[in-house]
Amino acid sequence: MYRPYFGLTQLPFKITPELDMFYSEGSREEILQALKYTIERGDGILKVVGEVGCGKTMLLRLLAHSLNDHFKLIYVNSPNLSAKDILLFICNELGMEVNTSEQKYTLVHLMQQRLLEYYAQGRRVVMLIDEAQAMTLDGLEEIRLLSNLETDSDKLLQIVLFGQPELDNALEHPNIRQLKSRISYNIYIPPLSAVDVLSYLNFRMRKSGYRGIDVFSPAIAKRIHKLTNGYPRAINVLADKLLMAAFSRNDKQVKKTHFKDLESTFSNNRVNPFALFGGLALLFLIVSFGVFKISEHPSFAHLVMTSTESVAMVQKPMLEKGSSTDDSELNSSSVANDDMNEELFIVEPIKPILMADLSAEETQPIAIQEFNTQLDPVEEVNNLKFNDNPLLNGFFENSSDWINQLTPSGYAVQLATIAIHKLPNYKKVIEKNGLLLDRTQFILDYRADAAVYRLKVYYGQADTYDKAQQVLNQLPKPVQNSKPFIVPFSEIRKGFEKTLNQGGGSDVNPKQIS
Repeated sequence: MYRPYFGLTQLPFKITPELDMFYSEGSREEILQALKYTIERGDGILKVVGEVGCGKTMLLRLLAHSLNDHFKLIYVNSPNLSAKDILLFICNELGMEVNTSEQKYTLVHLMQQRLLEYYAQGRRVVMLIDEAQAMTLDGLEEIRLLSNLETDSDKLLQIVLFGQPELDNALEHPNIRQLKSRISYNIYIPPLSAVDVLSYLNFRMRKSGYRGIDVFSPAIAKRIHKLTNGYPRAINVLADKLLMAAFSRNDKQVKKTHFKDLESTFSNNRVNPFALFGGLALLFLIVSFGVFKISEHPSFAHLVMTSTESVAMVQKPMLEKGSSTDDSELNSSSVANDDMNEELFIVEPIKPILMADLSAEETQPIAIQEFNTQLDPVEEVNNLKFNDNPLLNGFFENSSDWINQLTPSGYAVQLATIAIHKLPNYKKVIEKNGLLLDRTQFILDYRADAAVYRLKVYYGQADTYDKAQQVLNQLPKPVQNSKPFIVPFSEIRKGFEKTLNQGGGSDVNPKQIS
């Protein structure tokens, strides 16, 4: 109903995967290129894990679409098959005529001969398994056995498992522990950050033909992010209902008032489909009875992943807020962790640091995430430049010294974004959790939308993504709870340059220090 009103050529928020609506940000393009790279390299078993509605099937289909005719694809979308049924399914997909009464040994032998034929032709066979968490233990064990089919140098059958986190739980079963050890790469699909939600919403609107002022403001995107946890499917469901609500009220932009009939359907940050469809039915009834007037509605980029640990993809930086009146509605409780999810993920490969000496002591479970809250300015510094303010100047010099010594490529782990006045307490948190202050950098940052200075906290340096992942994985649990993430040096430099350009330096006057 709202398509003509917004000038759309198609519905922007359907929940079925559409390849032409692929949103490449939020680590999605990097994951796709990583999968393509590892398959082309010939790795045996890959695992891709993400929550319900994070976009696994979309990535699977894009991967299948991006592989050329050099690859023979076998797509399994009903994985809860017995071990023998899996063999029969593969044989059928390879064009083999086999008797269903054949013994497993015979099926495997015949399959190996066919795979060798493909190999002799210079082709590879890749099996993509969707919803792999539904596989039986026998089925998973059969996957391990199939991974044994190989020549002296190459795998004859490559396998990619796409599944929910329950797949990881299944792989912990002692009967199939050998399968876990054979997985070459583990990839985790993260939810979208608040800034990516904003970009995602307006990207799909533009892709669907919309040409006006952005329908979704930063404040609205933050609220959607909070209600959906950043998962695309839930975002699509909610955004569709919000467009209907905006249409019914003759509004050209989504407003906070449009959530009133919908927010209750997202209790506990989970989509309640029954309540949601009930709300939709109510909207249709309202519109149908004419309460609202409708007659006038007119490259891979150097990504390297670990072979035994999940890849923690990092996220995009916070965009500046618009002038929406909805901003005031988003208090600190509704955006408690926004500041720690602000970094741009453009992967580029600092000297490796080993964290074996770091204490994992958890007797002091200090909540580091308390520092990742909306920052309230506490000191006005009007009409001053860095050189006019000793506090800013000190942080500026320290930040410049560290950034200037960084190698052209590499990574660090961002622990948090904190208010400057919280620095003494935060240093105590660092030490109590067994981290080393001499490996911790506090880099000056300027938040333009609030005209406020704060500090971004980085830990460690690594020359490869693998080593940065090791640093991240070895952080103590209380620190892990604050959801630290990996940031390439290139983005740290960009962020600091942005601080110089927008916040102060020698030309622009800073306004506040938090």
